[in-house]
Amino acid sequence: MSTITDFFPTLPNNFIYTLILPFIILFAIFWGLLTALNIFHNKKVNTVLALALTLTIFFTGGFDIFTTFLFQSTTTLAAVIFVLVFVFGIISWAFGRSRDIYYETGGYDRKINRLQKEIAKLQRKIEEEGNDEKKREMTRQLIGLKDELKIIEEQQKKSYNP
Repeated sequence: MSTITDFFPTLPNNFIYTLILPFIILFAIFWGLLTALNIFHNKKVNTVLALALTLTIFFTGGFDIFTTFLFQSTTTLAAVIFVLVFVFGIISWAFGRSRDIYYETGGYDRKINRLQKEIAKLQRKIEEEGNDEKKREMTRQLIGLKDELKIIEEQQKKSYNP
């Protein structure tokens, strides 16, 4: 039984890489631009226009130029994009992480102020609460917060007076 590759031994590679793939990529670029610009507010219109533009370029010399450019610059462009994403990702992670570290460990005064606010808020809730069981639970939480406050104040004193 013969297949299409028996009749055209180079057809799949040439056909896919010189016609199908560039056509799909060019169509996707046009469709993405039209959708991003949102001029027509209708995806069907964007699809038809993208197909029309792609077919117009397909039958002109512009398609050959595009496919030549596409295959010559794809690897370089992919490497450049990877490096840019990697570098900006590392930078944003580093700044984000340093900010997190600063807020997590950034100063005893900030932690003490936060705990004092939580203690004051919890004391107000205890005064307003009518249920004895909830009052006992809130009192346990209050004792835990006060213990934590004492520990942080001691750490602060140790860090100022080594």
